[in-house]
Amino acid sequence: MHRRYRPWHYAEKLSAIREAMPEAAVGADVMVGFPGETDALFEESYRFIAHQPFTYLHLFPFSARPGTAAWGLAQEKPVRGEAVRERLARLRALMEEKQAAFRRLAGEGRLPVVTLKASDADRARKVTPALSDNFLAVEIDGVFPANQMLWATVSHPNNDEDGAAQMWRVVPN
Repeated sequence: MHRRYRPWHYAEKLSAIREAMPEAAVGADVMVGFPGETDALFEESYRFIAHQPFTYLHLFPFSARPGTAAWGLAQEKPVRGEAVRERLARLRALMEEKQAAFRRLAGEGRLPVVTLKASDADRARKVTPALSDNFLAVEIDGVFPANQMLWATVSHPNNDEDGAAQMWRVVPN
């Protein structure tokens, strides 16, 4: 894609961020299935992502746009849809592991959150979804309007069977 930086440049920047701000959420956009992406190239990308301090990824499949250089490449070297779906699933699973590890490091305590729009199901459960300042998804006890900044305290992490925190329940204060 003609980027002017190399993976090692990117890794150095990520390392510097993590060293300066260990609690920072670090995310990236990752396109899967760019024309010509072989199994070996995907594995190289997967290993790179696995070794970086990412806490979230925006994952999306390549989508050819007429009139672009990539459109021609997609005609010459397409990546099978099944391969793209499998690769996206692997990266989602990896990010679930990384997100759980990040939550464990974050621990419990007081944190600033911004409320999100609650669904009917959320309101029926008397909770409001929110994001912490380092992009951890939480549920706040009570119903609050969207886009409200609150301080909240982690009252108890909700864990899955493996003990990985999937969602935190917090109380406003």
